[in-house]
Amino acid sequence: MTISTLIVDDEPAARKSLQRGLRGDARITVVGEAKDGPSAVTMIEEKKPQLVLLDIQMPVMNGFDVLRALAPECIPAVIFVTAYDEYAIAAFDVSAVDYLLKPFSEDRLREAIDKVAAKIEGPWPSTIQGLLETLPNAEYVRQLPVHAQKKIRLLDVDSISHIVSEQRIIHVYDQEGHGYWTNETLDQLQKRLDPEQFFRIHRSSLINLKSGFEIEPWEDGRLRLHLKGGETLTVARERAKLLRERMGF
Repeated sequence: MTISTLIVDDEPAARKSLQRGLRGDARITVVGEAKDGPSAVTMIEEKKPQLVLLDIQMPVMNGFDVLRALAPECIPAVIFVTAYDEYAIAAFDVSAVDYLLKPFSEDRLREAIDKVAAKIEGPWPSTIQGLLETLPNAEYVRQLPVHAQKKIRLLDVDSISHIVSEQRIIHVYDQEGHGYWTNETLDQLQKRLDPEQFFRIHRSSLINLKSGFEIEPWEDGRLRLHLKGGETLTVARERAKLLRERMGF
């Protein structure tokens, strides 16, 4: 049995270097390469590799975004590849997730493979989720990767109307009424979205304060938000007071 492995890096030279380093390792079978985040998500979900060599610094959708976009059951073992990322490296050390600092030697690559091979059947989904939870936010996200049927779309956060949890699925709606979904939780999204723009109105929903909506006082101190597309959201009583203060009414 060999370890099915996917290489993800936006630089052709880096992918070639990883291919060359893995070629002589009988434990590894490379099942494909991805040159960007969206194609990486698609290939991971389709091919279900046991291991991914994952570049962090990719444009638009970085390595962490790739993992956030995956369903927990699809998260493989991961060796991160990075040129520099001090804050991430500290988190890797805490989470016992291995990484390669560019440029790396073939000996260092084999060392990382040895480490992962010894625990390939380990609790990788919970390990990666724990890592993502501990990563500090360098800045609030400006584009959110979301699922649009079988593709990944990068949605500008300014175009988002609201985000709601419905039947354990997190749905993201734009201001034109189009719906998408994400594997991130509302708690995770709330940490990554600018709190000056996105407000938690209920345990199951976030609203973009810059989107157009009308506010209606409702029973028991709650509020109702009437959105442009005709949807209505309820603001929980304990959140209604905060929203009134935020909106100045």
